[in-house]
Amino acid sequence: MSTTAPSAEAAAQLFFPPNVQYNNSRLYSVKFLSSCFAGAVAGVLGLENTVGFALFVISTLFTSACLYLKCKSRPAKYVPGGWWELVNPGQENMFSFVLLWTLFYGTSHLPFFAVTDLLEALALAHSPTPPHPMAASYALLQFSADPWNARFEDLENRLAFTVTMADENPNLIMKIAREAPWAQQHPDIMGPSNSYLYFGPNRTPGHLIYGNSTYHTMAQARHRKKDSSTSRYFWAQNGKEYKWRIATQRLECVDSKGNVIAVWETSQLADPFAAKLTFKHAALPIITEIVTTLTLNRIAQVSNWQ
Repeated sequence: MSTTAPSAEAAAQLFFPPNVQYNNSRLYSVKFLSSCFAGAVAGVLGLENTVGFALFVISTLFTSACLYLKCKSRPAKYVPGGWWELVNPGQENMFSFVLLWTLFYGTSHLPFFAVTDLLEALALAHSPTPPHPMAASYALLQFSADPWNARFEDLENRLAFTVTMADENPNLIMKIAREAPWAQQHPDIMGPSNSYLYFGPNRTPGHLIYGNSTYHTMAQARHRKKDSSTSRYFWAQNGKEYKWRIATQRLECVDSKGNVIAVWETSQLADPFAAKLTFKHAALPIITEIVTTLTLNRIAQVSNWQ
């Protein structure tokens, strides 16, 4: 008596519906978690274009292989569709992968203000009120990694600030000048256009002057409130206190309410500039003081000041 393979309809009748529902639920959960994890990894690693999707394919195949072994090499016994059901990621899981990929890429590799501006733009899209000036941000590119001699330009190549050593006889005097080609583009800029750093013997900490105002000691311009803290505080000409949160390759300027108003970061190797200063509209009135105290704190870093 010959035996023939059962038809698809007859084979489907061999499955116990509650078990099929349970297996499909677990299969969906595994695929979903695998897609989310792959998307997060692609974002953190900074993968782009086809390389990122290649990771998704590899993750899908690896997950399918694990499920295949879990099914004891007989997936058709546990889920309708057999091995194809294991390999097929599903459209919703592809969307989950892309969502996590872009989210983690943005939070890990985009500048701080690029992420915040995106969130603000999404919020403003659903708001009837016009955008507040604080929604805008600006960028200055720093050329030369030397804190003693550098220049800052905006994205349109307008000169914004120059940092130079004006004299060193007998002690070093540095000048930080806010340049007119850039300043004229921003009428909200206030405060002095120049500052001077006067160092002691062997470039030890001395004092600084904004324009024609009274001098401040460098210790006052970068004082700390806790011995264990790396943050340095300064008082601006507007009478408000700000602080720099200092790390090796990143400095953040924070106002008294805890809002980050400026971020300085070193560049990538492929960039033609040495660093980038990004700041909010709220930083424009004290931008000379921000660049001055930024320069002072970077000099303190390379000089190993306490």
